[in-house]
Amino acid sequence: MGSILKIEETFAREVEAICLKRKDASVIDAIIELCDKHGIEPDSVAKLVSRPIKERLKAEFEQRNMLKGGRKSRLPLE
Repeated sequence: MGSILKIEETFAREVEAICLKRKDASVIDAIIELCDKHGIEPDSVAKLVSRPIKERLKAEFEQRNMLKGGRKSRLPLE
């Protein structure tokens, strides 16, 4: 279990680094970039995404009105 936590933390740090480095990058852009970089299928990335990153993703999707059902909707990652 500890190694998954470590992978989540590393993935979260990499997402943050991309978002800080490229101010125009959204969280989803950073996740897709990391999937490409590491050869991970985007469909299987949910288990690597930490709770804080999921919350940021949800906020981005809400801001862009991309969630069906409004603010009470859930991301497919949850």
